[in-house]
Amino acid sequence: MSFLKVFLFYYCLIATTILLLVSYFVLPKPQNIANVIVLAPVAIFFWIYATNPSSINASKWSIRFVIVVFILSTLGIFSYILASRYLPQAAPIVDPTLTEIRGLLEESKSNDEKFQGYVETELMDLRDEISTLQEAQTLGTSTFDIDKKLEEEEKIYGEPIGEVTIKSSTNTTVVVYEEASDTSEPVGAANYGENYPFFESRGTWYLIDGFNYSPGASGKGWIKADLVKEVSNQ
Repeated sequence: MSFLKVFLFYYCLIATTILLLVSYFVLPKPQNIANVIVLAPVAIFFWIYATNPSSINASKWSIRFVIVVFILSTLGIFSYILASRYLPQAAPIVDPTLTEIRGLLEESKSNDEKFQGYVETELMDLRDEISTLQEAQTLGTSTFDIDKKLEEEEKIYGEPIGEVTIKSSTNTTVVVYEEASDTSEPVGAANYGENYPFFESRGTWYLIDGFNYSPGASGKGWIKADLVKEVSNQ
């Protein structure tokens, strides 16, 4: 084999091997796989021929062996450089136990904050209740008085018990008072011939609604029981 043929042979051997390595390490998938499949048979053929003792006489085999070892060593170093630069680095191993402990600590902190907020809310409600009870004691209001007041409000704002109407035509209008007393402020007047729902009967008074209000007045009012009569629903 002439010098030019030998040079071209080793040039093709080295170039094909380098292209094979660069294709595998540098090119993205699937191009790298395709290039390896195309170049691998050529590179294998060149290396088999280069390492075949029968292709050269024995006196020159030692020189070829040295050249092959040098080329393989150089390509090995080149492959290591490519691998360290282009292959993805292994991710650091994270202790799962440590991550788990951190997650539990954060969850515990969140639960503690929620519990603290709940306790603070309950304490504020308890303070408000205590303040209300203290104010009630200061004003001399007992539990019985509070219940009685609630019953009165329920009567005032609940459903009507029945209806009343002025019983005598001589009284075309009857004064309706703010309280069950002649000395309280008049809030309107009831007309003869009209029925008015009443919500409470207290002695000589009826608590009625739907009458003619005085200017600025609203709500329910008290009318004297001796001037009205209850209307039968039958």
